[in-house]
Amino acid sequence: MICSCHFLRCFVLVYALLLCTWSVARAGDSGQYVVYNAKLKHPENGYPKAIAHGVWKGISAKELSASFYLPDTQKLYFFQKNKVLRYSRNSSSIDKSYPRALNVEFATSKNQRVDAALYEYKSRRLFLFFGKSYCEFNYKPSDKKFNFIKCQDIQVGFKGIRGPIQAATSYPDGKAYLFQGTQYYRYDLHKKRLDKKFPRPIDEFSWSGVWPSGVNAALYMPHELAEGANYFFKNRGLTKARLWQKNVIFITLDGLRYEEFFNGTDPILHNGKHQKLFKIFWEKYAQEGVIYGDPRLNAVMKINNATGVSHPAYVNLFSGYYETYCQKNSFGDECPRFNRTTTFIERLVNELGVPREKVATFSSWKRVEDAIEKNKGTTIFNGGKDIFVDPYYPLAHDKINREQVAVCGISDDPDEVYNERPDIFTFRHSMTYLKNHKPKFLYIHLAETDALAHQDDYGGLIKEIAWCDGAIDEVIQTLNGMGDYGKNTVLIITTDHGRGRQQAWKEHGKHLSEKNWKNVQKVWAYIRDPQVPGQGPVKHQDYSHAYLRPTMEALMGLQPRLGAEFILKEGP
Repeated sequence: MICSCHFLRCFVLVYALLLCTWSVARAGDSGQYVVYNAKLKHPENGYPKAIAHGVWKGISAKELSASFYLPDTQKLYFFQKNKVLRYSRNSSSIDKSYPRALNVEFATSKNQRVDAALYEYKSRRLFLFFGKSYCEFNYKPSDKKFNFIKCQDIQVGFKGIRGPIQAATSYPDGKAYLFQGTQYYRYDLHKKRLDKKFPRPIDEFSWSGVWPSGVNAALYMPHELAEGANYFFKNRGLTKARLWQKNVIFITLDGLRYEEFFNGTDPILHNGKHQKLFKIFWEKYAQEGVIYGDPRLNAVMKINNATGVSHPAYVNLFSGYYETYCQKNSFGDECPRFNRTTTFIERLVNELGVPREKVATFSSWKRVEDAIEKNKGTTIFNGGKDIFVDPYYPLAHDKINREQVAVCGISDDPDEVYNERPDIFTFRHSMTYLKNHKPKFLYIHLAETDALAHQDDYGGLIKEIAWCDGAIDEVIQTLNGMGDYGKNTVLIITTDHGRGRQQAWKEHGKHLSEKNWKNVQKVWAYIRDPQVPGQGPVKHQDYSHAYLRPTMEALMGLQPRLGAEFILKEGP
């Protein structure tokens, strides 16, 4: 994405992801559960609630790992460590003689923690998952007990699924849902095969409102609500979050691969040569913040949309909505203006009363405007070839506007998909606005890293990254010189999507091969809070874009929405 005058240097400002170490207030043993309406595909009003609520009297959230419902007896089974609890909804209590040891209730050699439990209604089969294997049982109503059948690897009995599984549930139609981290599988128990296009992220339309980072246990009760009800449990569910009164500068570098960010140049694309990139960043600022998604450290950071293209990614980042309807970046009926919920920047104005001029976006691509707000004009937006006149400082942007018009002109087509300008103008507008207004939230969208990739201009990308590296340095140096405002401002940098591997680096999207599509889903993030000690790259973590919006909300004093969680854990 770039305006026709691409000879100007593109400015690639890394959008530093806010991943510092903000703590979250949690209730010790008071995990939470959500009642999910299978017909409406949304949680019932008033949820999540504490598991310790009277309806689940005697059930401890601390070690809850699995659950299932047995319709023959209308009993519920909960698993904690290597113990089994049988629960009666009629009396709202645990049955006498429970808890029992796992190998007593279910005659098997295993006597360890159950990760997930899955009951198949038609055949009365029960599957208990342990790590990468599972044990199978058959329930006989006449005996009122479960008879052991066999234990084997998950990949043998559930082809296409690798363990471990965190939670599972099924419907009477034979469809089973198995949850693993931030994603879920849909498996046909009758046909014994994994449905196509799975796994998929939890935080999409079919599970809207359920915790995107995963659940600990799940069960389906066919006799509740009009079409049955799913219960999802999280043993350390979020209670009210600790809220801050910080400012946030959010920067996205469109389509910048994790390969260039972490590893430097790709020798295959750079004539066999390796060159370090983002030199200033890695030498001066990497250890001042937290960095996510470094594959060398077994750390994962993924997109949270179904297509791997820009517009759905920005919809997800600002609204939290998992966009599946819009498959491209075009305007019109296929990709209308996002209007399903207010975005978090609109919440700043509507709920906290932040003045409109304190919430601003400067974007190299005008299309971004249709993803960041439901109600156009709630916040300040300037993008594409449009000039910007600040009503409070009428002449502040005059020189930038003149130079921008001389290079790009002014678009007279409001629906022009590639209504774009070079990043240098977006950056200069942003920095001028930052100094004059000290905004509560400032979003800087840079696009030339994506444009140069689509043009197969790897040499141009290397030069652009060097410019971006300097731009990041300028942002941080500017904040360091802004006194208390700078000290209280968190910088977050990320990218909207990855790209294909090697020669497929020019493209992104789900139309690519499976290997390249997996690469498109991999992104990175950086968060810097001057008041929190940095960590540099984190190890062995699994995150996605789903965590960013609620983190930014809490930083700026907003209570995150239902089902959302933070990207950071307590303490450094």
